[in-house]
Amino acid sequence: MLGRILNNYVPMKKRQKEIPGSIVKVAFDKKYHIYARVLNYGDLAFYDRRFDYDATDLEAVIRCPIIFKSIVNEGGVKHGRWPIIGLLPLEGKLQESKYCLGRYNADSCNTYINGVVHHNVPLANCKGMDDGGVWSPELIEERIRDFYNGTPNYWVERYAQLWTKSDTSN
Repeated sequence: MLGRILNNYVPMKKRQKEIPGSIVKVAFDKKYHIYARVLNYGDLAFYDRRFDYDATDLEAVIRCPIIFKSIVNEGGVKHGRWPIIGLLPLEGKLQESKYCLGRYNADSCNTYINGVVHHNVPLANCKGMDDGGVWSPELIEERIRDFYNGTPNYWVERYAQLWTKSDTSN
């Protein structure tokens, strides 16, 4: 039994420091990867260009459109699943982080803005914000695969249903 456990043991990769502006490589299947950028508050911006080779022009990478922004747990960058491959200063538009953490009640929600949680925010102020749930790297990779396969992502759809389920503001 102990031999089986040791044979399946995968050593943890080197810990990395999340520095705003760091560019990370996110492999989402055996062939392709994309790049993402560490923002200010545990969140990342994921760029819309898939690669089957290592990019050398990071300026060109960050000119690509952003697919989505999301808060990701430590397993992505800090624990080394997504290696840091470069660092470029954040542009002004990426220095502000706004997320909805979910409904507070039927008329309001909680938000996470620039690292601060705000409670009981009017529902109208939360519309259009990205989901503030903390995503695992595996679910982020699934979301990217779904995006490039043109299929809806289960977790994104589920979050959207929370808005429409009891939304009486329309």
